[in-house]
Amino acid sequence: MIFSGFLWAPIFDKHNEIFEEINQSITVRNFYIYHFENSEIYINMIKHIYKTDDISQENIAKKIENLIMFSQKCIYFSLEISEPVFRKKSNGNKISTIVEKLKKTIRNKYKQFVSNYIHDNIIHITDNEEQTLQIHELMNNYNNYMTFHFVNIKFLLNAQFNNEIFTRVDMLVRKVVIEKFIDPLCTDSTYYFKVYTKMQKLRGTYKTHNINRFKKLISSLESSTYDTSSTINVRPNYIFTDGSHRLAYLYLKDYTFVSCKPTMVFQANTNDAEKIYINYSMKWFEKRFSKRTCNMIKNELNKLKDYLK
Repeated sequence: MIFSGFLWAPIFDKHNEIFEEINQSITVRNFYIYHFENSEIYINMIKHIYKTDDISQENIAKKIENLIMFSQKCIYFSLEISEPVFRKKSNGNKISTIVEKLKKTIRNKYKQFVSNYIHDNIIHITDNEEQTLQIHELMNNYNNYMTFHFVNIKFLLNAQFNNEIFTRVDMLVRKVVIEKFIDPLCTDSTYYFKVYTKMQKLRGTYKTHNINRFKKLISSLESSTYDTSSTINVRPNYIFTDGSHRLAYLYLKDYTFVSCKPTMVFQANTNDAEKIYINYSMKWFEKRFSKRTCNMIKNELNKLKDYLK
């Protein structure tokens, strides 16, 4: 079950740490960074968010009065909770006890980092699925204020499966080539680059993505902190269309989140039937590569499936 939430501006600088912590026990599917230049629109959004909850107008006004003392930023995120364990509130509405516990934990731990702390100026999370749907519809009105969109790498990789078939095995080839290239003990990286070259030529992309360019990209990624502005292009439902080389590196290095850029407008709910896959599955490789190469790729595919568990 999906729950939506917000990290507010007072704790913005700690968002990476908070999401990494939450993701240890609850999957953070994605998060979006918003920056509002217009304070009226920012305040309006906050009002509408809290209207979906059973909170008094007086308390909403107090939150807004506090939040506008900080920058007009917020982070909208989605959590995936398999067993939300609901209870009924005094007004009869249901709330997840897992969500209650999470909010309490984050507030207690991070309030020390917030000047002018008041209750709930750190994190807000929806109580149930009805509120989550309302928030999704609401936030579609503020797409113009979204500056970054981060996705959990596991969620992104899972989205490349068409039923049981992983459709982006080419990314796994890039991953193993990078792994061998940066391994000082590897003595046969030339073989892996030959596999990469053949794959790129068969795909018709070798002119734009050749060995020299690939090596330069790897060296660049190895020599500096990953640039969050360097994005992976994705379609609705997170089928990625560009950035496979960077994603291969981030997967190898066990990053949790990757910056994504939608190639068309995202809506709150998109039907799975609309998925259009870029199909470089195991079958594509088996028709074109040697048994040795295919066994190597199958080994990588098994590693991926274990990772996604």
